[in-house]
Amino acid sequence: MGEPVLLESLREIADAWSMKLGEELPGGGLACRVEATTADGGEVVLKLWPPWAWDADELSALHAWGGCRAPAVLRVDEEAGIVLLERIRPGTPAADADPSDVAEVLRSLHIAPPDGLPSLEAVMRRRLEQAAGRVTAPRLEWAR
Repeated sequence: MGEPVLLESLREIADAWSMKLGEELPGGGLACRVEATTADGGEVVLKLWPPWAWDADELSALHAWGGCRAPAVLRVDEEAGIVLLERIRPGTPAADADPSDVAEVLRSLHIAPPDGLPSLEAVMRRRLEQAAGRVTAPRLEWAR
């Protein structure tokens, strides 16, 4: 998905969902994550996947966690590949966090996987295979 198409998709969904877009957030793997503000002032994150990388498995995991130590799913447009997520503050990246804090979050996220959910290894292998030739080499290398 080229940048002009991406920006237009984000603008359309922001208008339709009555939100104001902010800055692109770091991370997100192969998806684009943008901070946004709802009409009532709520802080949220729009996550937009390229059409070839829509991730129903990630969405299933987020629903299974139910907003406990992971962002709550507020709204989904599967056709557009967009998910509206609760904004978590301070939102410290795992690479910048204290290892004991990361371990605590991982322990709290450990639940029985929903039926049919593939392993994380299988998901990542599939995503990287799908991305080859579709994203820039630096983005793909970063995702690896």
